[in-house]
Order: sequence, then C-alpha cells, then structure tokens
Amino acid sequence: MTQDAAPKLLVVADEPKNLHTISRILASHDLEIVFASSGEEALREVLQHNFFLILMDVQMPELNGLDTARLILGNKKTAHLPIIFVTATSKEEQLVMEGYDAGAVDYIYKPVNPFVLASKVSIFRDLHERSEALRRKNDELAQARKALKQSNEELSHIELHDSLTGLANRKNFAHSLSQAILRADRDRQKLAIFFLDLDNFKTVNDTLGHDAGDELLKTVASRLRDSVRKNDLVARFGGDEFAVLMENIRDNKDVAVIAEKMLALVGKNNPLRNRNLIVTPSIGIAVYPVASNDQDQLMEFADIAMYRAKKDGRNAYRFYSEELQSMELEFSEMSFDLRRAIDGDQLEVHYQPQIDTKSQQIIGFEALVRWNHPEKGLLSAKDFITVAEQSGLIREIGARVLEEACTQYQSWRHTQLITSNHVRMSVNVSALQIRSGNFVETIDEIFAKTGMQPDHLELEVTESTLIDDLDHFVRILNDLDNRGISIAMDDFGTGFASYRHLQHLPVHHLKIDRGFIARIQEDERDLEIVSSMITMAKALGLYVTAEGVELFEQAELLKDIDCDRMQGYFFARPDAPEVIERLLEDQQQHAQQD
Repeated sequence: MTQDAAPKLLVVADEPKNLHTISRILASHDLEIVFASSGEEALREVLQHNFFLILMDVQMPELNGLDTARLILGNKKTAHLPIIFVTATSKEEQLVMEGYDAGAVDYIYKPVNPFVLASKVSIFRDLHERSEALRRKNDELAQARKALKQSNEELSHIELHDSLTGLANRKNFAHSLSQAILRADRDRQKLAIFFLDLDNFKTVNDTLGHDAGDELLKTVASRLRDSVRKNDLVARFGGDEFAVLMENIRDNKDVAVIAEKMLALVGKNNPLRNRNLIVTPSIGIAVYPVASNDQDQLMEFADIAMYRAKKDGRNAYRFYSEELQSMELEFSEMSFDLRRAIDGDQLEVHYQPQIDTKSQQIIGFEALVRWNHPEKGLLSAKDFITVAEQSGLIREIGARVLEEACTQYQSWRHTQLITSNHVRMSVNVSALQIRSGNFVETIDEIFAKTGMQPDHLELEVTESTLIDDLDHFVRILNDLDNRGISIAMDDFGTGFASYRHLQHLPVHHLKIDRGFIARIQEDERDLEIVSSMITMAKALGLYVTAEGVELFEQAELLKDIDCDRMQGYFFARPDAPEVIERLLEDQQQHAQQD
C-alpha cells in the first residue's frame, strides 16, 4: 500500500443490511471498504489486501466469526490484523471472553451505534497509520544502515586493496601476515611469503607508456591469482612489486611448485599494443619460522631473496638462507670497494690482440677492464663485473673503458703503431649501458673528445643483452650502425639468438664462444658445430672471430674451416698498453724484414 492510498477496512457479514449499515456510517471517513459475505471469503481477502481493521460478524453460517478469527490470527502473514466482533448476541462474560480468546480486540453490539463505530474505526485507523509511518521510518533506517554498511565496506575495501588490480595492498598484506603467524604458531605450521617484481618493467613504461604498463600489471595480477591456491593471498605493494602469502606448507617443495608456476604463467607472452612482450618475474621467498619468527624481518628477508634472484640472472626464484645473507653482505662490501676503485683510479684497461687467420697479423684489439686491487692484486673482469652490473656501476665503468680504449687507439695511430684503417678497437657494452637512454650521445661525446673515427670502433654485445627488449636494442644498434660503428655478437652460441634473428639485427661480426673452441682438436662434433657457425655467418655476410684459442692445433683447424680471426692465449694474453706496443713494434719489424 502506498502512502497516499485510502486505508482498507474489511467488513465480514452474511446479511447485506449489516454491510449497508456499516458502509453508510463510514461513508465520510475516506476508507476503502472491502466486503466479505462469509468466513471463507474473508480468508481469501486478507491474503490479498493490507487491512488496518476487520469488522467481523460473529454469527455466520458454516464458518462463524470466532473460527474465522482463529484462522486469520493463526497465519503468520495475517496474525497482526486487529479484529472487532460485531454481534447482537448476549453480553455475558463467558461469551465475551470466548471472543477475546479467539483473538478479538473489541466488541461492537447491534444495533450499531454510529458514534461508537466511527470512533473505534478512527482509533484503529490512526494506530494503523502511525504503525505504517513507523514501519516506513524503520525501512528508511534499515536502508540507511545498509547504505552506511556498504559505504563502510567500500571504504574498507579501498583502504585495504589496490585500486588498479583489485589485489590486497601492503597494509592488508601486513595485517593478514600477522594473523597468519598467530595461526601458524597455534597449529605448529609453516608459512611462506613471496616478494616478486617484474624484470625491466621500467622499459615498458618508457617505451609504450604508463597506460600500457597498467594494462600489463593487471594481466600479471590475474596470472598470479591463477598461479596460487584458492586461499593464498596475492597483494600488490605498488609499481611492479607483488607479494603472496601462502599458509599451511609442509616443506620447500610445496613452495617451489607455486614459484615455478608463477614463473611459467607470469613470464608468458603478453600481446600488448600490437607487440608481443615477455616480462619475466624475479621472486624472493622467506619461510616462517625457518628464516625468521619476526614479521618485519621475514618481509626483509623475502626482499633480499628477490634481489638475489635478480642478481643471479632474473626470471628465477630464490629462498632466503644464511648463506644468501652472507652473499649479500659480500656483494655490499665489493660494491663499496668498487666505488672506491672507480674514484681512486684503480681500474685499468688491458688489450688482447685479434689475429687475422691468413696473414697472422694483428687486425684488432679487445679492450678488457682490470681492477688493480690494493689487497687482492690484479683482478680480471669476471671477478667483479657481475657486481658492477648489479650495482649499476657498470654504466660509469663502461663509459670510462670506452673513452680510455678510444684514447689509446688514437695514441697508437698517432705513433704509427697502427697504420691500417682495417684495425678496430673492440669494447664490450652491457645492457644497462644501452638502456641508459643517452648511450649513443655518450659515444658521440667520446668521439668528439678523442678524435676516434666511428669505423675504427667495434662494440661487442652478448646474445643475452638483447633478450630484455629486442625492439629497443635493435633501434639503438641501428643508430650505431648508421654512424659507421661495427657491431659484434659476443659469446655467440650461448644465448638465445637464432639465425632468423641475425638476419634482422645490424650485426657485422660473430665471436664464437670459447666453450665451443676448447675441444675442437679432439671432438669432431664440436668442430662440426663451429664449422656450421662459420658457414652460416658467411652466408649472412658476417665475419667470424674464434675466442679462447690456446693451442696450435686449434689455430690450424680454424684456419682450415675458414675462420676469419682468432683471439686467445696462443697468440697473446690481455695486457697493459706498453706490452701491446712491443707486440706492434715487433710486427712492424718483421714486416720490414720480409
């Protein structure tokens, strides 16, 4: 019933004259009067309408008023209806009590007094309207409470969840972890937390924009949820940092299964903005209470393990351990020492000649950085280059080596120790240098400062350098190629590059990794592999250098299979500039004698 509708009154009487009398008396009261001529009809009407009052004749054939009242008030849907009996029967107390016992709230006796009838109907109408108003207020209050509860739930959800991905946020994760630790202690169970971030995610934002980065983050969030169990908690801490809480684990094998699944799903191809992008995760894991029984320390250890995974090559997971902590301490100490080495000019550049296979003349040099450590002596790059890359110091070291190598090359040309324009200086460059954003400009500045000609410089990149963002690196390599700088693919055969990739890369030179050269004199399969590489390279118009040549037999075999250049201890070790100068002088003297 709407608020403005006339209230409904049900009159139950088997005699029409009674109906007429009541109708006439109440005509001016703005009521909707519904008539029922029997108890059975009354039962049907009360189920169809919302009455504020029933006037019921006691004496009716078949189903009398008393029984009808009992049936109406015995039904949950109609038990609230007030019933006034209208009767001409005796006012004896026993009969009256019987009516009240049947559920009546009052009596009206015949002949009906118009004033009494009108007054009692008005009283119950007023009670009904007040009851309806109260009900509406209660409904409004209930709706308001519901809306408030929903708003509070939404605010709570916003406070505890990441707006982009819908995952739990850092606050939610920390609270959930504290509760999980209590349960683990109570049930004597273990739990694990995973810290994860995306390798080279910044490149996605820089090259495709933040909208594309957000799209990728939502995809990663979905894949993480698919990686874990139903009750495991996945959270995003911000940026490309995610976390997972995994309770009720038996041992590290349970955790490793989830970590492997994360690597597989998150590292899948992402079709994004018409590009097929692969962004891999690095995952650190700390197990409670094995790693620590302190919540903050547990999270710190998971973070340490994640950075260890990054340092070990990315797209991997690592468990925190005391050994790992020791490695981190050692890394920090070496990073500090390396920073001092840069500032204190402890780094030196040595050079290893590259030999033309046919003429046996020096045709180029590879510049190799060395650390003249005050306590450990002369360290080769393999002893510290990983720390340099992981700490970011490789950018500064690489720029210094590049400038020093160009300066040295120009010095040898000035003193006529190098006279051929075909002799090149080769310098290794890392992915971090190329990704720095100003790599090409840095090379231009070094050319301007040293007078080095672009066609006298060769830059060596490894296959793994290109795997992070092939499209980006190809653009940089094309810029270098357009300047006349030669590009060499170093350590070929150990990374991901295929012949198909080489067809589209601006590469001029392949350097076959020393691992393939080491046994060619005794293993025909290795010799066949190297021969196939050389054949393939020449088909693509590339020249080839074999690294790690240490034996006369290796040099002869490489000459037989038409390798262009050789480099290794058999000819010369990497050495200081003054030692290389003597080699160049000896070469000039032999040339004059011939």
